[in-house]
Amino acid sequence: MSQVFLSYAHRDNVSYDPNDQNNNRKNWVTEFHNSLENNLLAICKPDDFSKIFIDTRDRSGEIQIDNMIINELSKSEILISILT
Repeated sequence: MSQVFLSYAHRDNVSYDPNDQNNNRKNWVTEFHNSLENNLLAICKPDDFSKIFIDTRDRSGEIQIDNMIINELSKSEILISILT
């Protein structure tokens, strides 16, 4: 069973809609995560795909790789890094 690890800078997970002054829309990384996970669940056999791990904890600019990140990364077969 495959797991995907999605890595991104939390400060970049903002609304991509310039008309959304109040940030009412989901943020673009969150939308990408949900869309990708739904599509993978729809096309993969149940034993082929388990989940997409995304760390949503607020890090406030800290660069920390804790045991949870190491554990989830070690369980992942695919790494998607969003670089900005």
